[in-house]
Parts: sequence; structure tokens; C-alpha cells
Amino acid sequence: MKRICSRIVSVAVMLSVFVSAVHITTAEPAFVTQPMLAPGFAHTLALKSDGTVWAWGNNSVGQLGDGTDGHENSRTTPAQVLGLTEVVDLSAGAAFSVALRSDGTVWTWGNNSGGQLGDGTTTNRSIPAQVLTDVVAISAGFTFAAALKSDGTVWTWGNNQHGQLGDGTEINYRTTPIQVPGLTEVSAISAAYHRTIVLKSDGTVWAWGRNYGGQLGDGTMTNSSIPVQALNLTDITYISAGFANTLALKSDGTIWAWGSNLFGLPGEETIYHTAPVLVSDLDEEGQIILGEAFTFIIKSDSTVWAWGYNYYGSLGNGTKQDSTTPVQVSGLSGIVDVSARGLYAVALKRDGTVWAWGHNDNGQLGDGTTTQRNAPVQVLGEDGVGWLNLGATPLRIRGHVLGNETTDVADIIAVRSHILGSGRLSGNALWAADANDDGVINIFDMITIRNMILRRRNNAELRMQNAELPSPSC
Repeated sequence: MKRICSRIVSVAVMLSVFVSAVHITTAEPAFVTQPMLAPGFAHTLALKSDGTVWAWGNNSVGQLGDGTDGHENSRTTPAQVLGLTEVVDLSAGAAFSVALRSDGTVWTWGNNSGGQLGDGTTTNRSIPAQVLTDVVAISAGFTFAAALKSDGTVWTWGNNQHGQLGDGTEINYRTTPIQVPGLTEVSAISAAYHRTIVLKSDGTVWAWGRNYGGQLGDGTMTNSSIPVQALNLTDITYISAGFANTLALKSDGTIWAWGSNLFGLPGEETIYHTAPVLVSDLDEEGQIILGEAFTFIIKSDSTVWAWGYNYYGSLGNGTKQDSTTPVQVSGLSGIVDVSARGLYAVALKRDGTVWAWGHNDNGQLGDGTTTQRNAPVQVLGEDGVGWLNLGATPLRIRGHVLGNETTDVADIIAVRSHILGSGRLSGNALWAADANDDGVINIFDMITIRNMILRRRNNAELRMQNAELPSPSC
């Protein structure tokens, strides 16, 4: 019996290797992706589960991507971005937008005065144009952008007055993407205002750009045009960059922070930290998201809590009073994602509906008005009809590739190696590497696994997804 079982397993392994080399499909699967929200500073982007992109708010330079521009063409309700399908990731900067498609191409539109569209010009665009290929992650800063390629390298373009492109210069701007020299094996990126933060596959954190508040974490307050390592940080699994501060989550569950703390962490009175410090007075458990001058946490019960600057109602608790301790965002439950930028925030519920609060001078809340909201309001549908719905979430996905009970950056690297031909997966690993269950192992699976780790997912959801792995019967 043992001999028969051994033969069955051997045949299964040989078949899995064959499947990794040859793929036969009988029908084209319907495209589906994880819905998400990407607020800019006065406009908002939303990704539906069907891969289409929707936008609302300020449109002075075409950042809504609907083929128009000018303040008179701003929108207080969502409209579809033209010509974009099969999108898997979004990011919004100051009056410009960036999208990543499932084929690894990057598309940009909106303001281009500093080359932030990366198309080789400084001409604004009101419809998306392609600028880069072979990309697995994107992040927009204030007037620049960064992209992570499948080979682990980072590419940047746009404004560079503070060295935020990481190319060793402070040339005013670059209109085409340039590789950040000497940086490899990167697994995550986060661009914020005038700096870039990256997480490497070895768990270390590196940063470059503006550093007036110690936000690079290298122990100084000196700008850097080349990557510098954040001090004394290892085993990091998640990074989040705010206006002038950064948070990092270690594999042991501890949270570390550095940079400006003017609207900072509960119980912390120091104004600046030039090196990472352990956040010891945050008793809440959940996913932390940094805003401009405020912070959100999605708790395990799917409620949202916030603290920090609140003059524009950014905390969403029905007041305009600042808070140094967490207060609950009013009336929100079943939340799976929160994103914040500028002086407002948006949230995605499990049922696919979208909610927003805070500053609204350009209609960026999507409720059909330009009225500031101190508590969440629901985002309207196209042309103000009905309600915006991005599709059910979360998407049913896998990604627990290596069999070590953890879905982490090592799984991304394993899938990348398989795609590039430098590694081969077999058995359960091959099954799990097809993260979105479409029958093909490709860059999209890398993106899907990355989203499992970096998007607002809690450990319970990851454990649930890991439990879906089949076990060999013998």
C-alpha cells in the first residue's frame, strides 16, 4: 500500500511540473479582481471587481480620466475612467492618477507639470496612457510615482527636488522612469509626499527623499537622494507611509514608528523620532492606516477608529475636535478597507458599498455635494443614480505557497521565481501559487498574493484562506 501511495504521489508531482509548463484552457475565465479605493488630495479613484476604474472630485488637469479637464468638469459623483480594463491596482497623487493592469503595464493620466505621468513629456493628459511594463506594484507620491517590477527592482519618475526618485541626484524632475540604483529584492513600496519607503524580502526597510522630521528613519534629519536603511528594523512584513511619519509591522506583531509625531500615537509626546521606536501605548489590535495628519485602525470586529487632526472632520466621529486617543468613526461596520489622503478618508464595506468623510471642497467624497462631512456618507452611483458598489469583497483567493503556515513575501518570491524559470513549484505549492484560481500562474498571481499581505487583511482572513489548501491523502 505504501508503494502504491508513493507512486501516486510521484505521478502527481510529474503532472504538476507538466501543468506548470503547459496550460490548456477550454474557456476564457471572467476577469475578477479585488476592489479597492485610492484617494488623492482632491480626487478619488475606485476599482471595481470587474477591473474597471471610476473617479470623482477635482478634474482641473484631467485627473479623472474621462477625456475632459478644467474645474468646470469636476464631478461630485463617480464616472468611469476611459479605456481601462483588467486593472488590479490604483494610486492617486496630487492631481494625477496611476493604474496597474493585470498584464503588468502601468497607465497614468492627469497633471504632468513635473513629468509625473512618466510618458516623456510635461503635457497633461485627460485619458490614460501606458508608461511601463512588467510591474507588480505602484505608488504615487505628491508629484512623483514609484513602481515595483517583477524582478524586485524599483523605478521612479516625476518631481525630484528632495531626492525622492532615489537616483543619487536632485535634478528637478524626470519625465521617464529610471531605476533606483543598487536596490534589489524589494517586495513592497510606499510613496508619500516627498519620499519613498520600500520593504525588502529580507525584512529590512529602506527609504529616500525628504527627511525634515526624521521620516527616513536613518537617525538623521538630512534628505537623501539614495536609499538609506531604517535603523534597527528586521523581520518587517508591512509598511505604511503618511505625510511625515511611517509605521512598520514586524512578524511578531509589534508596531514600530518614526518621523513626525505632531498628530501622532496615543501616549507619545516626542515630536520627532529620527529612528524607529516601538509603539507601546497602542492597545488596539487591527490594521493601521496613516493619513495626512491622522491615523485609522480597522479592528478585528470590522469597526474603524481614528485619532489626530480633525478640523475638517477627518476622524469621522461627528465632531471637529482633535483627539490624541482613538475615537470610533460613526456608524461604520463591516469595513474591509480604509484609505486616507489629503484631509479626507474613504472606506469599503464588505457588501461593496463605499463611504467617505472629511474635506469635500472639490466633491472628492462623491456624495453629490461639496459640503464637508464630519461623519461618513455613502458615495453615490454614476450621475448620482443609486449607490456606488465595487462588488462583493473579499475575493476568494489563495497564496499560501510554501507550506509554512504563513502567507508572506517569501510566497511572492517563490511565485516570481517560478514565472521567471529560476524555480519550480509542485504539488500543493503549484495549486496555491495560482492565487486567483484562473488556471494560469503569472504576474497577476504575484499581485494577488501581494495584495493579500499588504491590503487591509487581518490574520483571521489569512488563516481562513490558508485552511483551503488540500492535504495529500497519503
